[in-house]
Amino acid sequence: MDFNMKKLASDAGIFFTRAVQFTEEKFGQAEKTELDAHFENLLARADSTKNWTEKILRQTEVLLQPNPSARVEEFLYEKLDRKVPSRVTNGELLAQYMAEAASELGPTTPYGKTLIKVAEAEKRLGAAERDFIHTASINFLTPLLLTWFWSPHPACAPSTPVLLTPLRTEGLAASSALNTSACRGSAQRA
Repeated sequence: MDFNMKKLASDAGIFFTRAVQFTEEKFGQAEKTELDAHFENLLARADSTKNWTEKILRQTEVLLQPNPSARVEEFLYEKLDRKVPSRVTNGELLAQYMAEAASELGPTTPYGKTLIKVAEAEKRLGAAERDFIHTASINFLTPLLLTWFWSPHPACAPSTPVLLTPLRTEGLAASSALNTSACRGSAQRA
């Protein structure tokens, strides 16, 4: 491990200068270097798009799995690279209860026959719900996660995602603006 004291002192000095400049700008004691209006507009649009996409993503996850503890469990399984166990949907569970009730009450009675028909319909609805959740997760959530704001995935195009570039450069631009303002302030005091 190579420990460079000069680089550490230089980085600390740069950090301190930026902190002083930032504080003076906030208190109105120093002139702020303005960024290009087009660049600021692009950053605002990218940030707005990122925020809305994250809200849509979270709400879609809530729609697909309303139980928060089940969502946490699925998240942990994914992080541990384990297969998420399949769950019985509410429709399938209701169908199971109706079928059991029909067999206990008598499948030949009018109520039993009705329970059996509704149980079959609920079973199909539960299977359709399971298929919808699986399809929405694969075709909507996964591509959204991999292509917009997180680091590029090997399966995606090799270029950097469209909105990731301006969001990453925002910090660099702010640092550069602080450095420019600090230099300008030093030159005016000298």
